[in-house]
Parts: sequence; C-alpha cells; structure tokens
Amino acid sequence: MPSAWIFRRCGRRGGFLLGSTLIVASGGAGALGLWLGELWLIYGATLLAGFGQGFGQFYRFAAMEVCPPARKPFAVTLVLSGGVLAAFAGPQLSVWTAPLVGANYTGCFIVVSGIGLINVLLAVSVRYAPDAAGGGHSHPIAQSQPWPQPWP
Repeated sequence: MPSAWIFRRCGRRGGFLLGSTLIVASGGAGALGLWLGELWLIYGATLLAGFGQGFGQFYRFAAMEVCPPARKPFAVTLVLSGGVLAAFAGPQLSVWTAPLVGANYTGCFIVVSGIGLINVLLAVSVRYAPDAAGGGHSHPIAQSQPWPQPWP
C-alpha cells in the first residue's frame, strides 16, 4: 500500500498530514462537483476520500508507539472504539448536514473538509516516537530536527 511507503519515508506526522489533506481536498472537490453538477468530480472526490482514509488505518500503530507499554491495550481500544463510533455517527452526521447547502449533499462534503481540518490540528499536536519516522529509511526532511520523547 502506498501509505505504508509514505509513512516510512516521511514519518507518522507527514503521513497523517497527507491523509488529512486528502480528506480536506475530497470534501472540497465533492462540494464543487455537486455545485457544478459534474459527476466525474464527485467520483474523484470519493477516490481522494478513500486514499485519505487509507492513512487513517495507521492510527492504531501510532497510538501504540506514543504511549507507555502498560497503556498500549487501552490506547488501541480507544482508537478502535473511535472507529466503531464513527460508523454510527457518520450516517447521522450526513442526515444533519445534507440540507445545510441546498437540497443536495453539498453540506456533507463541506463538513468532511471541516473534519479533515480538525484532523490536521490533531495530527500536528501529537509528539510521535522517534521510530515512527521510519528508522534509517526516513526522508531527510523528517530527520532535520531531533525528535522529542513523547513520555518521560
């Protein structure tokens, strides 16, 4: 999967930022596609959303890397529980946001971009473990500064 390669090259922060950026772009492209009535743009938006969600599959690994060993099971439980909650909240969120902008689902795509922006803020606020940068295979930009320890 390309996202694993990107995480190895750019580290966790870079990978999660790219995934979140793809989600923001998918929301914008979807809203624009609905506004213009261009089906190919809506298809492209869903493709971008799928790519962005592929990066989200790595949250459980990042959660285990940034917490003390005794807290790893709890961290993974929180990440996986968040996915289950999202499975229930997502459809309801689309029901609430669909009529925000006109009669179509433009509001849903705008909210998807907003969620992506929130994800960007969360991704930059985490102090990732040094090994999360990809070891000796990371990109020079990812190695340009010393990595802080995420726990004492």
